[in-house]
Amino acid sequence: MSRAAEAATVLAGSRIRARRLDAGMAQGELARRIGVSPSYLNLIEHNRRRIGGRLLNAIARALELEVAQLSEGADGALLARLAAAGSAQARPLAAPEEFAGRFPDWAAVVDAQARRIETLEAQVAALGDRLAHDPELSASLHQVITSATAIRSTASILAGGETLDRDWQARFHNNIHAESLRLADSSRRLAGYLEVPGNDHGPTALSPQEQVERFFEAADHHLPALEGESPAMRPEEMAAEAPGLDASARDMLVHRLAQYRADAAALPSEAIGAAWGEKPDPLAIAARLGQPLERVLRRLATLPAGLGPPR
Repeated sequence: MSRAAEAATVLAGSRIRARRLDAGMAQGELARRIGVSPSYLNLIEHNRRRIGGRLLNAIARALELEVAQLSEGADGALLARLAAAGSAQARPLAAPEEFAGRFPDWAAVVDAQARRIETLEAQVAALGDRLAHDPELSASLHQVITSATAIRSTASILAGGETLDRDWQARFHNNIHAESLRLADSSRRLAGYLEVPGNDHGPTALSPQEQVERFFEAADHHLPALEGESPAMRPEEMAAEAPGLDASARDMLVHRLAQYRADAAALPSEAIGAAWGEKPDPLAIAARLGQPLERVLRRLATLPAGLGPPR
């Protein structure tokens, strides 16, 4: 018998005890069902007696398990991950096989976390490599910085208090508009380049903020059910039906949807769309409609295609 197989057999008692406790069965009750004394079963469960054959089958039937669930130990890959996970702690795991035998469910949790860490480390390494060597990514990042710098420089001239005639003001506004479009386009490209490469282990866990942003992106940021004088849904109802959100993200989404509804009531789509068509200047629209600039900007971002500014 190999060393691994021998260890699996020796630690069958730990697995019996763990499964018995999972089933909520007293040690005396299991001993009665299999026809041994509680003291002898106690020795088995503490790995002080070898077990096999008829007795092992009787225990498996009493616990409604397959014999293999009691007799077979953890596989080598699992034990290696448990050992690696334990070695990173202040108190390394001394006996991974015993831990897996006595606490199979906890071993599965540790294994899943170890796999997750391995996946995230690989993704970080891949992104680091792309940041260092991908020319397209470097060009995209350079374009984002260039556009942002141009917008800031132009805006500082407009806000500097210097008197400018209408022609120069129009030129600066057009420059800001053109650079904003370039910034939006290069930012989208940059986000695409930063998608995690080689992720074969399912989607990366998202923060609550990212989950909420995914919800709005899926709707193209326009929610007809919250528009109009009599909206079809309440924010709480829409958040409750949103798929794939954890509790924190759902609470955050309720707040964002309530803000969306308040903005839509104060600035209906037709009104903000008509104001944009008349003069595509958020500052002028805010002054003309008597609304805060941040509300005007939020509403412009939620207008459907063709009614407001380009995406």
